[in-house]
Amino acid sequence: MFLTGFDSHRLNTLYVDKNLKFHGLIQAFSRTNRILNDKKSQGNIVCFRNLKKATDEAIALFSNKDAKKTVLVQPYEDYMTRRSLYLRSHPPSKALINYPMKMHN
Repeated sequence: MFLTGFDSHRLNTLYVDKNLKFHGLIQAFSRTNRILNDKKSQGNIVCFRNLKKATDEAIALFSNKDAKKTVLVQPYEDYMTRRSLYLRSHPPSKALINYPMKMHN
């Protein structure tokens, strides 16, 4: 399967909800990484499926076999753990919490 369409230099984020493999995966991911100017030096890829193994296989096939360990963004769980730790040490102000108002029927 080849992806058709145009290359948009302005495309910033690709949302993936499909099990892509090999050249389809590389081709889709590459569309977000077109450099436009100093404001867009890379793209973002949001996967709704676990494509780690497929990405590693595609990189090994089409690029550097040792590039698997290069991670630019940490797993989602790492960010949630860091967020929880931060919120424990920095509780939000009560003024920032929106409490529901009492409703009259």
